[in-house]
Amino acid sequence: MSPSPIGAVIVGMTRFRASALLIVLALVAAACTNGDDDAATTTTVADEPATTVATDDGAEPDDTTEPETEPAPVDALAAGLEAATFVDGDCFSEVPGLDARCGTVTVPMDWDTGEGEVVLPVVVLPATGAGGGVPVVYLEGGPGGHALETLPLQYGSLFEAINVDRDVIVFDQRGAGFTEPSLGCAAIDELTAELRADADVTPEDELVRVLDVFDQCVVDWQAAGADLTEYHSVNSAHDAEAIRLALGIEQWDLFGISYGTRLAQEILRQHDGGVRAVVLDSVLPSDGDFVAEGPQGFIDSLENVDAACAAEAECAATGDLTDRLRAAYAQLEAEPLELEVLDPFDPFAAPTAVAFDGDTLAGTVFGALYSPVQFGDLPELLTDLESGGSDAALAYSTISVANSGFVTPGMLWTVLCHETVPFVDLDAVVLPPDPFGDRPDSGYLFSNNGPAALEFCERIPTGTAEDSIFAPVSSDLPTLVMAGTFDPVTPVAWSERIAETFPNAQVVEVLDQGHAVAASDCGQDLLVAFLDAPGPVDADCADDRTPRFLASGSTELSFVPFDVFVPDFMANVAGVHPEGWTVDPTGIQATRLDGLLDPTTVVQLGLPTAFTGLVEDQLLGQFELTLDAGESTVESTQGAWRRRTADDGEVAMIWYDREVDDTVSAVVILIATSDEVGELAPQVESAILDASVVTGG
Repeated sequence: MSPSPIGAVIVGMTRFRASALLIVLALVAAACTNGDDDAATTTTVADEPATTVATDDGAEPDDTTEPETEPAPVDALAAGLEAATFVDGDCFSEVPGLDARCGTVTVPMDWDTGEGEVVLPVVVLPATGAGGGVPVVYLEGGPGGHALETLPLQYGSLFEAINVDRDVIVFDQRGAGFTEPSLGCAAIDELTAELRADADVTPEDELVRVLDVFDQCVVDWQAAGADLTEYHSVNSAHDAEAIRLALGIEQWDLFGISYGTRLAQEILRQHDGGVRAVVLDSVLPSDGDFVAEGPQGFIDSLENVDAACAAEAECAATGDLTDRLRAAYAQLEAEPLELEVLDPFDPFAAPTAVAFDGDTLAGTVFGALYSPVQFGDLPELLTDLESGGSDAALAYSTISVANSGFVTPGMLWTVLCHETVPFVDLDAVVLPPDPFGDRPDSGYLFSNNGPAALEFCERIPTGTAEDSIFAPVSSDLPTLVMAGTFDPVTPVAWSERIAETFPNAQVVEVLDQGHAVAASDCGQDLLVAFLDAPGPVDADCADDRTPRFLASGSTELSFVPFDVFVPDFMANVAGVHPEGWTVDPTGIQATRLDGLLDPTTVVQLGLPTAFTGLVEDQLLGQFELTLDAGESTVESTQGAWRRRTADDGEVAMIWYDREVDDTVSAVVILIATSDEVGELAPQVESAILDASVVTGG
């Protein structure tokens, strides 16, 4: 599910993972290209349907005239599925080091009549290991999430482990991401940036401005050929079946997260013959009503975090979390912070202005509840705010800005307005107490889970689904259901509810997780075990887990080898990473990632020597650091490294570089807190500098 009208996808990014060297990730994202029709090849060809002719009066035809009869009724759905073809093309999104198969499948916009066209971009990630497993298709959340644009960012946490023994299929759902026609709207993105910087705009004025822009978006979508009555879960289920058939897959496994679980259920209702097994992570049941139930889910999640903090002595010593949130809200409403946020995916872009006021804090808290990496550091966010600081708010705002572009607003609203909002009785909703103060309709943090949703849906002609869309889906297929205790948007109770009609489902609650459990270490273990042998799995990893509050991590390092080619820098980098750290999609950046506010990162680069100064300036600018004038030399088995430092008393950076030859330089960057850099640097110097080998591409 998505928490705002423009949406947000929590992909596990952190400020320092984003800022520390998303120079690298920005280049990965920039490498994504649209498919090249000129280079396309068709892999399957559909037969033309046969037709017959008869006379109107039923007379016997003469020798020269074919009989004329009424055309036989055409099953448009069956014909469309039979005609589905996969057209190879350039990749919309690439994961470094993987040789993906990319292309498109064109489907009818209206599956009932076969009229219109929607072009769906598809990426097939071939098994990286022995293979032989049943393929798995990933169903993105949102609705409207960008599955392909975020693929390089999510591959390591969601797909890498399951991709060893099976192909993984990822596609953008109709209207979202790179599909054609797209239901994106640049005007909404521009207005969102304006509203972020305006601390004085009231919620009422903000809604008026958003709706005005939304009206124009609707006109633009229709002008582009989009029939807005055809963007909904049933048609997306038919789209998925068309992709399966076009790829020649006899059966596949479904893996859906959030709204993707809703789509998975609809696929089972419409096309269960093509499915072997199902993984539902953070379930939205077909009869779940997040519009009306959303406020209580947020409050329940926040109360769970409050209780977990109170149970941990160090966190409890910081004070009652809810009381501190209310005080911080009032403080920020009276005097908002003015932040300048860098886009981690475009480090050369101008910063985004953010007015971090009370309502921004409320939205920040909601987004943080998705992931223990974020909600575990909420006490530190409050401590920083209480002391007049802004670094922690900047860290959280970086995530918000980075993720705001990863949901397509048109698909979000066409789905909601077709099959959810028209059936909601908001008058029957009792709002829970507001954790931030007594604000009108305060339980509704976002327009897609409150009264404003009705106003959006009055402006977009989506039509209304049949009541049958809410009927619970039944399936005997083996099913793994995963839920996180702290999930603010798809509560554990919804996962338990779906088991009532899935008799072969195993429901696993992971006690320290929020939304999207599969991205956690336990979730990955459960996912791999289930897909290897669908049926009950050992779920011991889900028990006896508590979230960690207050960023901290070990400074005792051990190391594991790596060897990657980075096409953006045309260099091969081999060496060692700290064991257990999170490695980014390029393979050259390792982040300790014990908490959102933990900056500890090691980056190893091979760069054209002429670029080292540019990268150095950009990185220092992101952290507002200046390298000391002095420098020293560190000897290693690879040669002598130049060593320079920057330290503002909170965050420190050590920059090591050496020329490999006349054109290429090796660079190692250590970023850590000022307190810990002294313990980490000797280990980096003794292990990483000795092992680092860079060669030009």
